[in-house]
Order: sequence, then C-alpha cells, then structure tokens
Amino acid sequence: MKPTILSVLLTLLSLPAMADIYQWTDAAGQVHFGDRPPPDAGSKEVTVQVNTYTSITYDLSVFDTGNTLVMYTTDSCGYCRQARAYFRAHNIPYQERNIDSSRSARLQHKNMKATGVPVILLGKHRMNGFQEAQFRRFYQHYAQN
Repeated sequence: MKPTILSVLLTLLSLPAMADIYQWTDAAGQVHFGDRPPPDAGSKEVTVQVNTYTSITYDLSVFDTGNTLVMYTTDSCGYCRQARAYFRAHNIPYQERNIDSSRSARLQHKNMKATGVPVILLGKHRMNGFQEAQFRRFYQHYAQN
C-alpha cells in the first residue's frame, strides 16, 4: 500500500501547479489527494513545484498583451531572476505575474497550457524560457515602438 501512496504523491509533485491540491487521511487511515478539500475531514494544501523551462521555445499566445511585456514566474525560478535582472538593466518595462502567489496568474498560466516558467508574452507571441540572446531577438522582432 505504501508504494501506491508514494507513486501518487510523486505523480502529483511532478505536475505543474495549476490548481490547489489537498491531502487528507480518511477514517480508515487511507491518504487521499484531490483538487477540493473534503467537507467532513481535515485537510492540508500541498505545494507543488512548477517546472522551469531549460530550453527556449516559441508559440503564439492565447492572450494578446498588446505592447505590454508580461512574464509568468515562480518564486524559485532562476531563469525568472535572470530575466528580471536583464529587464531592469535594459530599462524594459514589464508586468510580472507570479503563479506561486496569484490564483489568477495560475489560472492564466493553465489556460495557456504552459508547463513551466518563465513564460514571456508580447502581443500575440510567447517565449518559453529565458536566454538573453534569444530574448533580444524576440523583443526586437515583436516590440512595437
């Protein structure tokens, strides 16, 4: 029985944090996970880590941000920190949407079918991940002055 619980937990932890995940133990001692807490049992919210994009990919965005640069981030994302530092150093205005601290940002991230961070949007264009040279090309190509 313990391997089953472990495999369920590992599966849940490998999923992106798109919804609140709750854990509870029933009267028989069985551990359960779900997206809604049970009404009749104590539960605790489980924190799930979101993947970090390690290579750059490009897509069309489901959102149109116009001329606003938007970046979806998490607190623990190193590439997100690099992107923030680059934007500050180059005076690039942007909006940050942290999916760890904002439910609406998590829902938007989910609606994009994103599986990691950072996700950078400009107009109808999307860049998954961050590397300076690729971002420079992305920004120069899609930024409307």
